[in-house]
Amino acid sequence: MPPLSRRLLLAFASTAVFSSFAAPGAAQAATPRLRLGLMGGFAPGQLRAVASAGVERTLLEVRWDLAQPAEGRFDQDYLAGIRDEAVAMRAAGLTVSLNTGLMDAPAWFLAKPGARYKNSAGREYTDLPIPNLVFGIKHRPFVQSYLNGLFAAIGKDFDLVRVGGGIMGELSYPYEIAADGSARYDWWAFDSAAMTHNPVRNWRPGQPSPNREASRFLTWYLNSLVTSQNWQISSLRRAGYAGDVAVLYPSYGMRPGDAAAAAAGNLAGGTSPEVNGEIQRGYDFARQIAGLKDSRAVVYGTWGDDPRPVSYLAGLARRYGRRMMAENGGGCGVEAICRGVLTAVENGLDTYWVVRAGDVLGSATTSGAWERLISTWRSVR
Repeated sequence: MPPLSRRLLLAFASTAVFSSFAAPGAAQAATPRLRLGLMGGFAPGQLRAVASAGVERTLLEVRWDLAQPAEGRFDQDYLAGIRDEAVAMRAAGLTVSLNTGLMDAPAWFLAKPGARYKNSAGREYTDLPIPNLVFGIKHRPFVQSYLNGLFAAIGKDFDLVRVGGGIMGELSYPYEIAADGSARYDWWAFDSAAMTHNPVRNWRPGQPSPNREASRFLTWYLNSLVTSQNWQISSLRRAGYAGDVAVLYPSYGMRPGDAAAAAAGNLAGGTSPEVNGEIQRGYDFARQIAGLKDSRAVVYGTWGDDPRPVSYLAGLARRYGRRMMAENGGGCGVEAICRGVLTAVENGLDTYWVVRAGDVLGSATTSGAWERLISTWRSVR
């Protein structure tokens, strides 16, 4: 059986009131009715009971390191468990979405030269098994081979696939967590592959920029994530997946003028977005959403309980004709989640997901927190 650490995502939508995702090529409503999602804390045996309450969709999570523990070899027992889980979900009357698990790279991949990010001091990022797929272009064929094998083994009948490739599967450069629990932000763009494309190879953040070095570096740094998101989507297409793809945009994000202000200070960390790591982690939503190329890419915010990033992302999604979804951030209680539902309705979101629901809501059918969430959702649907 698949490991218990893998989360189930249960997407709640009343089949009597809401339509499913549009079929390929179908016209999409300008103001979609909100669907409610629930992630985490549910066992496969509860699927039918949850589906009977109106659940329409689920998320199946796969880990790359478990699916392909050795180069060129898939764990067929693990994949059989994944297939069984998908079968159980569909048998319960649910459609299935997928997380391919690229953020959990296997050890054999991370051991390859250039497979990890490096900062300006030449130190590798090792906090988490995050692969350097932004600059490690020569290693992308290994990802393509993994995706080809994964879809061949478990099928392609998924109504949504999530991409991002960074920490927690989000579109992001990595960051470190210090011993005291605080986050440490750095510029992870100095591995050998990155340096071949870096427009200012001899310059480092914090140094003077007499020839606009800081601005040139930052433009290249941010554009590299745009290229990465589009490559991730196109790799799914090459593997034969044709459905919707949600790109996960995390945190509060950058705003117009942030990049220019940071560059004016030589990227020395003096601006608020640098202090908070928004710029080092590459959270330039406007650049990224404008740069999306695939017609079925969906904007997905991961701070759904905060109306500021939700409203900003929703505005960008509308500008470029994209649907949007959001999920609550970590550590939220039911009150914050309910406010997130209201914000989602106000901004015309397609779906609002509740993450770590087992911790927040308890049982999907009996807890008072669950009843409060459903009551809020039904009052505005």
